[in-house]
Amino acid sequence: MKNQKIKRQATRTILGVSLAGLVVSSGPVVQANPIDLPQNVSEKAIYGHGERNDFLAERLLGLEISKDMIPGSLRAPENNESNYAEDEEKIKDFNDSERYRSTQLEQGGGVSANFDNLDHENEFIDGFRYRSLEPSATSADMTLWGIEIEFDKEKSQRTYTNFYFTNTGLLGPLVGVGNIPANGVGENLSVKDGFKDPTYKASSEIEIIGSRAQRNFNLYANEEDLKYINSIENKNTVMAWQSNYLKDNPNGPLWATQGPSSAYGFAVNPWPNENDMLSLIKLNGSHNKKEFVQGQTITTDITIENLDDNARKRLVGQVYHPITGEIVPGAKAYINEQDKVVIEMPKGAVDENGNINKDSIFYSDPKYKALQNLEVKFLARPRTAEEFTAIAGANEGTYTETGAGTEKISHDGKEVEVDLQGIDRYDHYNLIGKFNLNIDDTAFHDQTYKTKDIKTNELIETTSQS
Repeated sequence: MKNQKIKRQATRTILGVSLAGLVVSSGPVVQANPIDLPQNVSEKAIYGHGERNDFLAERLLGLEISKDMIPGSLRAPENNESNYAEDEEKIKDFNDSERYRSTQLEQGGGVSANFDNLDHENEFIDGFRYRSLEPSATSADMTLWGIEIEFDKEKSQRTYTNFYFTNTGLLGPLVGVGNIPANGVGENLSVKDGFKDPTYKASSEIEIIGSRAQRNFNLYANEEDLKYINSIENKNTVMAWQSNYLKDNPNGPLWATQGPSSAYGFAVNPWPNENDMLSLIKLNGSHNKKEFVQGQTITTDITIENLDDNARKRLVGQVYHPITGEIVPGAKAYINEQDKVVIEMPKGAVDENGNINKDSIFYSDPKYKALQNLEVKFLARPRTAEEFTAIAGANEGTYTETGAGTEKISHDGKEVEVDLQGIDRYDHYNLIGKFNLNIDDTAFHDQTYKTKDIKTNELIETTSQS
């Protein structure tokens, strides 16, 4: 064979340049030191997949990368965008089994809960508990009746915009008209029956109106009471109201606090990851298409459910490095008009023409070489006082400040002043959902070369540098 001048044009697979798909769970991630291209090859690359290279795997496994070790010219560009995931991490776990406290209210049923005819009496439902007292044949006082209401914010992780009691019936012979003030602190309804000592004398009163035999009972929270309940100084509030029938009433069947027309209820402020009707905002679906990273826009098959107008304003998506948690420069996550998740990828290590892109983090930054996945998260910001007020007003409630103050945050490039509740769940970004963008671990593939015969101009593909 004649001695021919052969120009070897070597092309190699660049670390971490293709997406294997979007999945729910993440796998282990390998961090690696940069592997330089051979000096005697032109900077031209193609995507190739060869057999696993054990010697290359040994170079990659177990190596740690410190930011200080990376030359400035190779580091990923600084990202001044707020890292909302870091803010979400400030929320303390509710307990050993729950990251977030789950609601006991009907999702999508609105911010109010209503209990008829002693339904769930003396049970805590999202921190609200009520109990009634009526005389019996064994009661020391056969005319005494009353109600007890308790709020436990530590149990519920909630703040409130209303509580109420109402009843109606033909109780004219037993009850007069007028207002019934709340009991003072420590004046419980009945020690014998296990009622608690009130910790607060409410300013709201039970109003009894009617004519002839008809009597209507109404108790509604006022702003003063709600301010006390929601104050950061108070974790638990117990209130009580009591009165006496005009005569003994041990056997009913008509009572002031019980019966088919009696009802108790309360209303809450939604958490950031709930919409205005208390539905949980969440991700749904999956996206299994394989993608190459070339700065393209990917419309996934993942949607975000239960978005209302306010939730759309509060929603934000970000793409993170799965190990360091830093925001991936050049990557964006958002939703389109169909509520589908859209990902804008950063520039890849190889452009659409097959040329090496030295400006790409997948080429220049060791943290992104041999990376197996990126993490996408969607979060919802806390609400403003105006947003809370609008929800409460639309549901016959009253929004009150808690004394925790306000905080100005940068949300999606805009300054927003949120109203703090003094409860972690309300005061920080809430996670809506997350998923992984799995990236081909091309660090474990052979380098792919093409040898060009100058005379024939033919390319011969190999996986060896020799």
